[in-house]
Amino acid sequence: MKELEQLTILGKSELDDIDRYVLRAWATVLDCDKVGMQDMFFENGGNSILAGEFFTLLQEQYPCLTVVDLYAYSTPEGICDCIRRKLDTSSHSLETIEEDGDVEALVSRYLSGELAMDELSALLDE
Repeated sequence: MKELEQLTILGKSELDDIDRYVLRAWATVLDCDKVGMQDMFFENGGNSILAGEFFTLLQEQYPCLTVVDLYAYSTPEGICDCIRRKLDTSSHSLETIEEDGDVEALVSRYLSGELAMDELSALLDE
């Protein structure tokens, strides 16, 4: 992957480990030296094959990420925020979920089509 020192980053001055990894993967797959945090993947030379390569690189470091996430959050900033949320959510203890007696009811509502995945996720994050 490209080294961060080779890149010009636009839109954010202080980068954490997630930012650095996503930006390096982005620049490597799209073969660019300048990346904006608000750049759109498909508007900057991305296609479905490159999205697969990008996803593979991201999965190596962040297996919590899904292909759907890449299409839902198609900017470096969006992908980084998504990873942070998923890592934060996964760090919650199982006790919190088990204490909430409504989890089964929420899953039932999702399976019946009453709730969308993002609605279910938001409710479980509360």
